[in-house]
Amino acid sequence: MIEIKQEIKNQDKIFLLKSKKFWRAFQMSAYLLQKNFWHDLKVNSGYSGYLKNDVLRVGFIETSLPKVLEMVAARPELKVTYDKEEDPQLITISGFIADSEGFSAWQKTYLSLEKVNRVQMQPFYGGLPIYKKSYDLMSLIVTTSRNFPKELQSNLSNRLVEEMITINQLFRLACLEKIELKKCPYLDQIEASFNVVMFLLRLAFDQKAYGLERSALLNRQLQEVLQQLILWRRKIVTNE
Repeated sequence: MIEIKQEIKNQDKIFLLKSKKFWRAFQMSAYLLQKNFWHDLKVNSGYSGYLKNDVLRVGFIETSLPKVLEMVAARPELKVTYDKEEDPQLITISGFIADSEGFSAWQKTYLSLEKVNRVQMQPFYGGLPIYKKSYDLMSLIVTTSRNFPKELQSNLSNRLVEEMITINQLFRLACLEKIELKKCPYLDQIEASFNVVMFLLRLAFDQKAYGLERSALLNRQLQEVLQQLILWRRKIVTNE
């Protein structure tokens, strides 16, 4: 519970807590760690009885600690407090600029994805590959938008994630619909949302939010999903 209590008022520190062979960070600490040092660090959630709400956390194996401390040392404005004798289970990294808005957006994004994940990462409805490909595309967009410049985070990044969540929810509804022709309105909405996603991605690329290599990867995965969407609708309409 100590890791939750100390995060309630935390605005500008990373608290790393030792748990067996892992170091873990929660809430604001998790956000600051991922944002500043380890962009692709996996985010997990768990329910806190103390807060009566979901809590986000990240973690890494203890052998990666020197790498993290090396990255911290490269930023002279930061201070590390680590007393192996007094408290070997806690490392505090201070000196960050408070970013409550960024944390709120980050928290909203990951908690939304967790809710989708709990429902959709059951065996894929009907065994349709398009469903998994769409989810994988959403994960790639989340990873990409996480590194957008701050001025694009509150609008462009969040809108991209919201559109992809909507798309995956619509895919789920289409998969659950038993009457084939009644799937088409969902597929039409999905196509419309994908047009928005493509426009937003192009805008982000033009604003230099990501490079050519990531653009090629996003476009490839996007086209794979769209191609399967076209084939799915054609199969329904022609009743093949």
